[in-house]
Amino acid sequence: MRTTLGPVVIGCLLSVLLFGFTVMQLISYMQYSFEDPLYIKTIVSTSISQASGGETMHTAVVIHYLYRITVTNFSNPLAILQNEADFCMLILLPAVLNSTALYAYRISFLSRRWVFTILAWIGSVARVITAVIIGVYGIQEGTLDRFLDKYKYLTIVNLGISLAMEIFVTSCLCVFIKADISLFVR
Repeated sequence: MRTTLGPVVIGCLLSVLLFGFTVMQLISYMQYSFEDPLYIKTIVSTSISQASGGETMHTAVVIHYLYRITVTNFSNPLAILQNEADFCMLILLPAVLNSTALYAYRISFLSRRWVFTILAWIGSVARVITAVIIGVYGIQEGTLDRFLDKYKYLTIVNLGISLAMEIFVTSCLCVFIKADISLFVR
């Protein structure tokens, strides 16, 4: 149990720590951004609030999963293999709440072309679809062992799509922001 549950506990603690950083950034921004107009403050606080809301839901699901494994099923070490709704939500929530689509929309403004944005949106939709399929099949199979025996490739495909989309969107943003900044430097 130590080798399988440890990463989840550490990940949950780091997630809560990063969530605290996000909340502190919002509080600090609202206290010390006197010169920013109200509409800028509203946009920033709305963006951070939406991200925090998604992070709050994900953290709550992780804590519920940990509670179910470590407290409710204390004397049942095989409970970690049971796929219940909270386990499947751990896979689904990050896919649905990802900000890749929002950043892809920003790429259209920076590049002045929609082709990069459409590619990123297609990748985001593929990520959500594979996550939903993993969640549905995960609950249907009942245990993690049976799920991995039949559908391990789905997990690999989902993670591959996620990685490819993050690299693609980050690369596009870096290239187009650099090009945009170089226009103002001259």
